[in-house]
Amino acid sequence: MGCSIRTDHWRFTEWAEGRSGTELYDHYSDPMEFHNLALKPDPAATSIITRLSAILRRRPVERLPPRPSTSLAFELKTLKSKPLKGPRN
Repeated sequence: MGCSIRTDHWRFTEWAEGRSGTELYDHYSDPMEFHNLALKPDPAATSIITRLSAILRRRPVERLPPRPSTSLAFELKTLKSKPLKGPRN
């Protein structure tokens, strides 16, 4: 499984905590993410990878429950049953 961190400038992803690869994209020069800078990182990219990896690893991962709780399931069902009100309603 991969984990990502995104800033306005960068998106960094580690797959299996970096064992299965990493990705770094510069959204200022490559907004469509065609050029993975982590494949052959220069010293500047290496520095960014080091900083973003440290931030990614220190943030706790929130675990979602395996299935919605009863109250959440009720809320979702209620939302589905209510018609949306808009300019035509």
